[in-house]
Amino acid sequence: MYVSGIFRDLVWANDCVNHEFLLIKLHYYGVQGVILVWFKLYLYNKKQRAELKSSKTQNFCSSWEIVKLGVPQGSFLDPLLFNTHTHTHIYIYIYIY
Repeated sequence: MYVSGIFRDLVWANDCVNHEFLLIKLHYYGVQGVILVWFKLYLYNKKQRAELKSSKTQNFCSSWEIVKLGVPQGSFLDPLLFNTHTHTHIYIYIYIY
């Protein structure tokens, strides 16, 4: 008797999504034309910085950096992009096994 399992840590899944890979998946699932361009504009050229606020010392802000990985969180697109990203990984793992 054999027992096997597939375990995947999805805690940081949205933070490590490759934008190009996600766009390829969206195209594979039928997203094309203007809608695909809209997703590309939504994902690319986003900037973020870290800010440290302290009541005892001076506040610190890092410089603005372009986000190269990850999906913006907190929007209605977040669950859609999360499912698109994780669905193929699960399918590939099952297929390989």
